[in-house]
Amino acid sequence: MPSTRITVNPDSAIHKELYCRLYSTTHAPRYTTTPTNCTTPTGLGKRYPVVESMFLDQKSQPYVHDAHVEVDHNGVTYSFQVYFKRGVVLAQNHLAPELQSSVVITRLSQVDGTTVINAHRSAEERDVMDFVFEQLRPTIAHFQTKKYFTKRALEFQY
Repeated sequence: MPSTRITVNPDSAIHKELYCRLYSTTHAPRYTTTPTNCTTPTGLGKRYPVVESMFLDQKSQPYVHDAHVEVDHNGVTYSFQVYFKRGVVLAQNHLAPELQSSVVITRLSQVDGTTVINAHRSAEERDVMDFVFEQLRPTIAHFQTKKYFTKRALEFQY
């Protein structure tokens, strides 16, 4: 799957920490922060997460895959970007043993659908992110053993 990620020159970027949800190979699911590069000096421009630091297995598989997910919940559309790795030597996911990778979920702005924003860390948003993880488990597991992954945005009703 070709990456849809945009990179920002780290020398000219403003760095911010934004909250995301981590489904780790070593811990129970939790909110944590991820480094994020911003395109403007104020930090209010587009933000792009640097999720590589969230994965423990940098040497065995440096490439991070991503997928865009939209969830309609009670008339509100939530947009997320989901990041994961693919490789046979990666550690098993703590919550989903069929997955060979940690999974990171970031929240996207409803304005443009591409800029990463802070996860609210509310019970409702946590439940929606957990729902996204559960819905994607079979898709990611299939991708980790096959050669293809959908290029279109994944949509779910919750």
